Amino acid sequence: MTLFNRLLLIIFGTGLIPVVPTAVFLFYYQSVAKTNVQELHENVAQMASLMVGQKADEMERRLYTMWEPGADYITASNLRKTLARNPEFLFMAFTGPDGREVLSAGTSEIKRLFGYVDLSRDQLFKKAVRTGRSQIGGFELVYNLPICRLIYPMDSGHYAFAVINLRDLFVKLEMQKMGDTGGVFISDAEGRIFSLHGGAQVVDRENLKRFFSGTEKSSRELQGASGGYYLASYSGVPGFELYVVTLQERWDAFNGINLITSLIAFFLLGISTVFYFSALILSRRLVNPVGELIEGAKRVAGQNFKQPVRETADITEMSTLLRSFNAMMTEVDRYHGLQ
Repeated sequence: MTLFNRLLLIIFGTGLIPVVPTAVFLFYYQSVAKTNVQELHENVAQMASLMVGQKADEMERRLYTMWEPGADYITASNLRKTLARNPEFLFMAFTGPDGREVLSAGTSEIKRLFGYVDLSRDQLFKKAVRTGRSQIGGFELVYNLPICRLIYPMDSGHYAFAVINLRDLFVKLEMQKMGDTGGVFISDAEGRIFSLHGGAQVVDRENLKRFFSGTEKSSRELQGASGGYYLASYSGVPGFELYVVTLQERWDAFNGINLITSLIAFFLLGISTVFYFSALILSRRLVNPVGELIEGAKRVAGQNFKQPVRETADITEMSTLLRSFNAMMTEVDRYHGLQ
Protein backbone atom coordinates (compact mmCIF):
# COMPACT_ATOMS: atom_id res chain seq x y z
CA MET A 1 0.00 0.00 0.00
CA THR A 2 1.38 3.40 -0.97
CA LEU A 3 2.00 6.16 1.51
CA PHE A 4 -0.82 8.19 -0.03
CA ASN A 5 -3.34 5.37 0.48
CA ARG A 6 -2.13 4.78 4.03
CA LEU A 7 -2.47 8.44 4.96
CA LEU A 8 -5.88 8.67 3.29
CA LEU A 9 -7.11 5.59 5.15
CA ILE A 10 -5.76 6.78 8.52
CA ILE A 11 -7.13 10.31 8.27
CA PHE A 12 -10.49 9.26 6.84
CA GLY A 13 -10.85 6.46 9.42
CA THR A 14 -10.06 8.86 12.24
CA GLY A 15 -12.73 11.22 11.00
CA LEU A 16 -15.29 8.42 10.93
CA ILE A 17 -14.78 7.53 14.59
CA PRO A 18 -17.64 9.79 15.82
CA VAL A 19 -19.81 8.95 12.80
CA VAL A 20 -20.04 5.20 13.45
CA PRO A 21 -21.48 5.39 17.01
CA THR A 22 -23.85 8.13 15.83
CA ALA A 23 -25.15 5.83 13.11
CA VAL A 24 -25.61 3.03 15.65
CA PHE A 25 -27.48 5.42 17.96
CA LEU A 26 -29.65 6.52 15.01
CA PHE A 27 -30.65 2.91 14.33
CA TYR A 28 -31.43 2.43 18.04
CA TYR A 29 -33.43 5.68 18.16
CA GLN A 30 -35.56 4.67 15.19
CA SER A 31 -36.38 1.31 16.72
CA VAL A 32 -37.25 2.77 20.13
CA ALA A 33 -39.27 5.65 18.65
CA LYS A 34 -41.39 3.30 16.52
CA THR A 35 -41.99 1.10 19.55
CA ASN A 36 -43.09 4.18 21.52
CA VAL A 37 -45.57 5.14 18.79
CA GLN A 38 -46.94 1.60 18.84
CA GLU A 39 -47.28 1.71 22.64
CA LEU A 40 -49.10 5.05 22.32
CA HIS A 41 -51.65 3.38 20.05
CA GLU A 42 -52.09 0.57 22.59
CA ASN A 43 -52.66 3.06 25.43
CA VAL A 44 -55.16 5.08 23.41
CA ALA A 45 -57.07 1.90 22.52
CA GLN A 46 -57.18 0.84 26.18
CA MET A 47 -58.40 4.26 27.36
CA ALA A 48 -61.03 4.39 24.63
CA SER A 49 -62.26 0.89 25.46
CA LEU A 50 -62.67 1.96 29.09
CA MET A 51 -64.63 4.99 27.88
CA VAL A 52 -66.97 2.77 25.84
CA GLY A 53 -67.31 0.35 28.75
CA GLN A 54 -68.18 3.20 31.11
CA LYS A 55 -70.81 4.44 28.66
CA ALA A 56 -72.35 0.96 28.47
CA ASP A 57 -72.32 0.64 32.25
CA GLU A 58 -73.94 4.06 32.54
CA MET A 59 -76.77 3.00 30.20
CA GLU A 60 -77.22 -0.21 32.18
CA ARG A 61 -77.28 1.64 35.50
CA ARG A 62 -79.76 4.11 34.11
CA LEU A 63 -82.10 1.30 33.15
CA TYR A 64 -81.58 -0.30 36.55
CA THR A 65 -82.57 2.88 38.40
CA MET A 66 -85.56 3.63 36.17
CA TRP A 67 -87.80 1.12 37.86
CA GLU A 68 -88.15 0.12 41.46
CA PRO A 69 -88.26 -3.62 42.18
CA GLY A 70 -91.83 -4.92 42.08
CA ALA A 71 -93.31 -1.74 40.61
CA ASP A 72 -95.28 -1.94 37.40
CA TYR A 73 -93.78 0.59 35.03
CA ILE A 74 -94.94 -1.13 31.85
CA THR A 75 -97.51 1.49 31.04
CA ALA A 76 -97.68 3.94 28.16
CA SER A 77 -97.55 7.00 30.43
CA ASN A 78 -94.59 5.76 32.47
CA LEU A 79 -92.74 4.79 29.29
CA ARG A 80 -93.23 8.24 27.80
CA LYS A 81 -91.98 9.84 31.02
CA THR A 82 -88.93 7.59 31.01
CA LEU A 83 -88.06 8.54 27.42
CA ALA A 84 -88.60 12.24 28.19
CA ARG A 85 -86.14 12.06 31.10
CA ASN A 86 -83.56 10.19 28.99
CA PRO A 87 -83.21 11.87 25.59
CA GLU A 88 -80.43 9.47 24.56
CA PHE A 89 -83.03 6.68 24.46
CA LEU A 90 -84.60 7.09 21.04
CA PHE A 91 -86.88 4.09 21.28
CA MET A 92 -87.87 1.62 23.98
CA ALA A 93 -90.01 -1.47 23.97
CA PHE A 94 -91.01 -4.01 26.59
CA THR A 95 -91.24 -7.62 25.55
CA GLY A 96 -92.43 -10.77 27.25
CA PRO A 97 -90.17 -13.73 27.99
CA ASP A 98 -90.72 -14.85 24.40
CA GLY A 99 -89.22 -11.61 23.03
CA ARG A 100 -92.46 -10.33 21.53
CA GLU A 101 -93.50 -6.73 22.05
CA VAL A 102 -95.87 -5.79 24.84
CA LEU A 103 -95.51 -2.01 24.69
CA SER A 104 -93.26 0.43 22.80
CA ALA A 105 -92.72 4.16 22.35
CA GLY A 106 -90.11 6.50 20.92
CA THR A 107 -89.39 8.98 18.16
CA SER A 108 -91.59 8.49 15.17
CA GLU A 109 -88.71 7.82 12.76
CA ILE A 110 -87.13 5.11 14.91
CA LYS A 111 -90.52 3.61 15.83
CA ARG A 112 -91.43 3.43 12.16
CA LEU A 113 -88.06 1.82 11.41
CA PHE A 114 -88.38 -0.94 14.03
CA GLY A 115 -92.13 -1.39 13.83
CA TYR A 116 -93.40 -4.33 15.84
CA VAL A 117 -90.55 -5.66 17.98
CA ASP A 118 -89.95 -9.41 17.86
CA LEU A 119 -86.67 -10.44 19.48
CA SER A 120 -87.31 -14.16 19.55
CA ARG A 121 -84.58 -14.78 16.95
CA ASP A 122 -82.26 -11.96 17.98
CA GLN A 123 -78.83 -13.17 19.17
CA LEU A 124 -78.54 -10.38 21.75
CA PHE A 125 -81.89 -11.37 23.22
CA LYS A 126 -80.93 -15.05 23.33
CA LYS A 127 -77.72 -14.18 25.12
CA ALA A 128 -79.58 -11.96 27.61
CA VAL A 129 -82.00 -14.81 28.33
CA ARG A 130 -79.16 -17.31 28.70
CA THR A 131 -76.93 -15.17 30.93
CA GLY A 132 -79.53 -13.10 32.76
CA ARG A 133 -77.42 -10.02 32.09
CA SER A 134 -78.01 -6.97 29.93
CA GLN A 135 -76.51 -7.08 26.45
CA ILE A 136 -75.41 -4.28 24.15
CA GLY A 137 -74.66 -4.50 20.43
CA GLY A 138 -76.14 -3.89 17.01
CA PHE A 139 -74.12 -0.76 16.28
CA GLU A 140 -75.17 0.97 13.07
CA LEU A 141 -75.71 4.37 11.49
CA VAL A 142 -79.40 5.29 11.19
CA TYR A 143 -80.49 8.69 9.89
CA ASN A 144 -76.87 9.83 10.36
CA LEU A 145 -77.06 8.84 14.02
CA PRO A 146 -74.84 6.15 15.53
CA ILE A 147 -77.10 3.87 17.52
CA CYS A 148 -76.83 0.65 19.48
CA ARG A 149 -79.33 -1.79 20.92
CA LEU A 150 -79.56 -2.60 24.61
CA ILE A 151 -81.55 -5.49 26.03
CA TYR A 152 -82.14 -5.42 29.77
CA PRO A 153 -83.75 -8.31 31.72
CA MET A 154 -86.26 -7.06 34.32
CA ASP A 155 -87.27 -8.62 37.62
CA SER A 156 -90.81 -9.07 36.39
CA GLY A 157 -89.67 -11.45 33.66
CA HIS A 158 -90.06 -8.86 30.94
CA TYR A 159 -87.22 -7.47 28.85
CA ALA A 160 -86.55 -3.84 28.04
CA PHE A 161 -85.32 -3.23 24.52
CA ALA A 162 -83.77 0.22 24.00
CA VAL A 163 -82.28 1.99 21.00
CA ILE A 164 -79.66 4.45 22.24
CA ASN A 165 -78.15 7.46 20.51
CA LEU A 166 -74.35 7.26 20.86
CA ARG A 167 -73.47 10.46 19.03
CA ASP A 168 -71.77 12.02 22.06
CA LEU A 169 -69.61 8.93 22.56
CA PHE A 170 -68.62 8.76 18.88
CA VAL A 171 -67.80 12.48 18.83
CA LYS A 172 -65.47 11.97 21.80
CA LEU A 173 -63.82 9.02 20.09
CA GLU A 174 -63.38 10.84 16.79
CA MET A 175 -61.73 13.72 18.63
CA GLN A 176 -58.91 11.30 19.46
CA LYS A 177 -56.95 11.91 16.26
CA MET A 178 -53.93 9.81 15.41
CA GLY A 179 -51.85 12.00 13.11
CA ASP A 180 -53.36 13.10 9.80
CA THR A 181 -54.85 9.77 8.74
CA GLY A 182 -55.64 7.90 11.95
CA GLY A 183 -58.42 7.72 14.46
CA VAL A 184 -60.26 5.61 17.03
CA PHE A 185 -63.06 3.29 15.92
CA ILE A 186 -65.50 0.79 17.39
CA SER A 187 -65.68 -2.65 15.81
CA ASP A 188 -67.63 -5.80 16.56
CA ALA A 189 -66.16 -9.29 16.66
CA GLU A 190 -66.93 -9.72 12.95
CA GLY A 191 -64.63 -6.86 12.00
CA ARG A 192 -67.34 -4.34 11.14
CA ILE A 193 -66.11 -0.82 11.89
CA PHE A 194 -68.65 1.78 12.97
CA SER A 195 -67.98 5.41 12.24
CA LEU A 196 -69.96 8.59 12.85
CA HIS A 197 -69.81 9.44 9.15
CA GLY A 198 -70.21 5.94 7.79
CA GLY A 199 -68.28 5.29 4.60
CA ALA A 200 -66.28 2.30 3.45
CA GLN A 201 -64.12 0.33 5.84
CA VAL A 202 -60.47 1.29 5.73
CA VAL A 203 -59.48 -2.26 6.71
CA ASP A 204 -61.02 -5.44 5.34
CA ARG A 205 -63.28 -7.28 7.80
CA GLU A 206 -61.42 -10.57 7.42
CA ASN A 207 -58.11 -8.87 8.18
CA LEU A 208 -59.58 -7.35 11.34
CA LYS A 209 -61.04 -10.69 12.44
CA ARG A 210 -57.64 -12.34 12.09
CA PHE A 211 -56.09 -9.41 13.97
CA PHE A 212 -58.57 -9.81 16.85
CA SER A 213 -57.97 -13.56 17.03
CA GLY A 214 -54.18 -13.16 17.22
CA THR A 215 -52.03 -12.92 20.31
CA GLU A 216 -50.64 -9.43 19.66
CA LYS A 217 -52.62 -6.33 20.64
CA SER A 218 -50.94 -4.18 18.00
CA SER A 219 -49.52 -4.56 14.52
CA ARG A 220 -47.51 -2.58 11.99
CA GLU A 221 -48.51 -4.84 9.11
CA LEU A 222 -52.32 -4.62 9.04
CA GLN A 223 -53.22 -4.35 5.37
CA GLY A 224 -55.87 -1.81 4.44
CA ALA A 225 -58.72 -2.28 2.02
CA SER A 226 -56.93 -0.10 -0.56
CA GLY A 227 -53.67 -2.04 -0.29
CA GLY A 228 -51.70 0.19 2.09
CA TYR A 229 -50.52 -0.82 5.55
CA TYR A 230 -51.76 0.47 8.88
CA LEU A 231 -50.37 0.75 12.36
CA ALA A 232 -53.19 -0.67 14.46
CA SER A 233 -53.98 -1.54 18.07
CA TYR A 234 -57.11 -2.87 19.69
CA SER A 235 -58.57 -3.38 23.11
CA GLY A 236 -61.69 -5.32 24.02
CA VAL A 237 -64.55 -3.54 25.76
CA PRO A 238 -65.00 -5.27 29.15
CA GLY A 239 -68.16 -7.36 29.26
CA PHE A 240 -69.08 -6.93 25.59
CA GLU A 241 -68.09 -8.47 22.29
CA LEU A 242 -66.80 -5.13 21.08
CA TYR A 243 -63.36 -3.79 20.29
CA VAL A 244 -61.91 -0.31 20.18
CA VAL A 245 -59.42 -0.07 17.32
CA THR A 246 -56.85 2.63 16.55
CA LEU A 247 -55.91 2.82 12.88
CA GLN A 248 -53.30 5.05 11.29
CA GLU A 249 -51.55 4.68 7.96
CA ARG A 250 -48.06 3.41 8.63
CA TRP A 251 -46.29 6.11 6.63
CA ASP A 252 -48.15 8.76 8.62
CA ALA A 253 -47.47 7.09 11.98
CA PHE A 254 -43.72 6.96 11.37
CA ASN A 255 -43.43 10.06 9.20
CA GLY A 256 -41.77 12.23 11.85
CA ILE A 257 -39.37 9.47 12.87
CA ASN A 258 -38.41 8.73 9.27
CA LEU A 259 -37.94 12.45 8.57
CA ILE A 260 -35.58 12.90 11.53
CA THR A 261 -33.74 9.72 10.58
CA SER A 262 -33.31 10.92 6.99
CA LEU A 263 -32.04 14.33 8.09
CA ILE A 264 -29.48 12.81 10.46
CA ALA A 265 -28.46 10.25 7.82
CA PHE A 266 -27.87 13.02 5.27
CA PHE A 267 -25.98 14.97 7.90
CA LEU A 268 -23.73 11.96 8.59
CA LEU A 269 -23.27 11.44 4.86
CA GLY A 270 -22.29 15.09 4.50
CA ILE A 271 -19.80 14.80 7.37
CA SER A 272 -18.32 11.65 5.84
CA THR A 273 -17.98 13.37 2.46
CA VAL A 274 -16.25 16.37 4.05
CA PHE A 275 -13.91 14.04 5.96
CA TYR A 276 -13.07 12.13 2.79
CA PHE A 277 -12.18 15.17 0.71
CA SER A 278 -10.33 16.74 3.65
CA ALA A 279 -8.34 13.53 4.05
CA LEU A 280 -7.69 13.48 0.30
CA ILE A 281 -6.38 17.07 0.25
CA LEU A 282 -4.28 16.64 3.40
CA SER A 283 -2.81 13.38 2.13
CA ARG A 284 -1.80 15.01 -1.14
CA ARG A 285 -0.23 17.95 0.72
CA LEU A 286 1.82 15.51 2.77
CA VAL A 287 2.71 13.11 -0.02
CA ASN A 288 3.76 15.65 -2.70
CA PRO A 289 6.72 17.07 -0.67
CA VAL A 290 7.72 13.53 0.28
CA GLY A 291 7.70 12.67 -3.42
CA GLU A 292 9.97 15.64 -4.08
CA LEU A 293 12.40 14.41 -1.41
CA ILE A 294 12.39 10.91 -2.91
CA GLU A 295 13.17 12.27 -6.38
CA GLY A 296 15.89 14.51 -4.90
CA ALA A 297 17.42 11.58 -3.04
CA LYS A 298 17.51 9.58 -6.29
CA ARG A 299 19.33 12.41 -8.03
CA VAL A 300 21.86 12.62 -5.17
CA ALA A 301 22.40 8.88 -5.42
CA GLY A 302 23.11 9.41 -9.15
CA GLN A 303 25.76 12.10 -8.39
CA ASN A 304 23.41 14.84 -9.59
CA PHE A 305 23.74 17.70 -7.10
CA LYS A 306 22.78 20.53 -9.42
CA GLN A 307 18.99 20.11 -9.58
CA PRO A 308 17.40 21.17 -6.28
CA VAL A 309 13.95 20.11 -5.14
CA ARG A 310 11.05 22.53 -5.14
CA GLU A 311 10.91 24.27 -1.80
CA THR A 312 7.26 25.39 -1.95
CA ALA A 313 4.81 23.34 0.09
CA ASP A 314 1.45 24.01 1.76
CA ILE A 315 2.82 22.84 5.10
CA THR A 316 5.45 25.09 6.74
CA GLU A 317 7.40 22.23 8.26
CA MET A 318 7.62 20.46 4.91
CA SER A 319 8.91 23.67 3.27
CA THR A 320 11.61 23.91 5.94
CA LEU A 321 12.56 20.28 5.31
CA LEU A 322 12.80 20.89 1.55
CA ARG A 323 15.02 23.94 2.07
CA SER A 324 17.24 21.97 4.42
CA PHE A 325 17.50 19.20 1.83
CA ASN A 326 18.55 21.70 -0.84
CA ALA A 327 21.13 23.16 1.57
CA MET A 328 22.45 19.69 2.19
CA MET A 329 22.68 19.06 -1.56
CA THR A 330 24.67 22.29 -1.97
CA GLU A 331 27.11 21.28 0.76
CA VAL A 332 27.51 17.80 -0.68
CA ASP A 333 28.11 19.27 -4.12
CA ARG A 334 30.82 21.58 -2.69
CA TYR A 335 32.43 18.76 -0.80
CA HIS A 336 32.32 16.59 -3.93
CA GLY A 337 34.04 19.40 -5.87
CA LEU A 338 36.81 19.65 -3.31
CA GLN A 339 37.34 15.92 -3.60
